[in-house]
Amino acid sequence: MEAFTIRTVQIEDAEQIYVLNQEFNPKFYQFTAEQVQQRIRSLLINERDIVLIAEKNQQVIGFIHGSLYELLFSELMVHVVCLIVSESNRQQGVGSQLLAELEQWATQQGAKAMKLLSHPSRTNAHRLYEKRGYTYTKDQKNFVKQLL
Repeated sequence: MEAFTIRTVQIEDAEQIYVLNQEFNPKFYQFTAEQVQQRIRSLLINERDIVLIAEKNQQVIGFIHGSLYELLFSELMVHVVCLIVSESNRQQGVGSQLLAELEQWATQQGAKAMKLLSHPSRTNAHRLYEKRGYTYTKDQKNFVKQLL
């Protein structure tokens, strides 16, 4: 198993993140590489969000996006907005290390908990989350309304 490093996202990562998005969910093709680049620019100046990159041999092999959020019924939390690891690099500790780094950042920000959503079919991911101490709390339906 080759070593990988974790670092903060850079604008130059946009194309490789776009490709990872495609691998994870082909429907993401509608969000272009240029739009990914613009979103990275925006997130880099937003102190409530962080995107961490897992890199091996100068290739982005995974990333995690965390966002601080406050609710009227709980302490400050971090929402794991997205965690994607390339298929060829799964089961090698990449996702676990990305989660660990995000958890460390969350603690430094004063967050009291982490929360994530995962599709019911992603059983390997569920095992990773449980191994890292996350507890399954409930099933729910997601509703989306497109706004113009």
